[in-house]
Amino acid sequence: MQKQLIAERYAHMGWEVPRLLTYMWEAPDFHFDSGAQIHMDSWSTGRVVLLGDAGYCGSPASGQGSSMAMVAAHVLAGQLKAADGDHRRAFAAYERELRPWVTANQALADRQIDRAENAGNAEKSSEESGGGENSLPTFVDDDFYAVVDDFILPDHGEQGATAR
Repeated sequence: MQKQLIAERYAHMGWEVPRLLTYMWEAPDFHFDSGAQIHMDSWSTGRVVLLGDAGYCGSPASGQGSSMAMVAAHVLAGQLKAADGDHRRAFAAYERELRPWVTANQALADRQIDRAENAGNAEKSSEESGGGENSLPTFVDDDFYAVVDDFILPDHGEQGATAR
């Protein structure tokens, strides 16, 4: 039933999708799962802090998972340095600094999914984007860049361990 659902949903897609659908039917270990976002009230408790997908998964639709994790690691490292060992202060500052950008990325993923679901078949989307039958619709647009480019990495000064 799951394979049938996917086959029907992507039947009109171009590019490599027909080949992938063929592989799907032949796969003895096919797995189908849902995608989800994580929305947490807080990203830390005690001495434990979450970052990236563990704390606030955006969605594969946003294409921002690795970027959010790397930005978060940079911000968290800077806040730990600035807090001079006070993890509570560092974790709170990390979340204050990053949460608006993470929230915007999660909302972007929701919009990307909505656009994909409303795009209709690939032929219509392909014609609109100027592509041919081997094109997939794209949803990377000004909205995407406005969100992903909105966060400027802070300069935390000299970082890294020094050799002794």
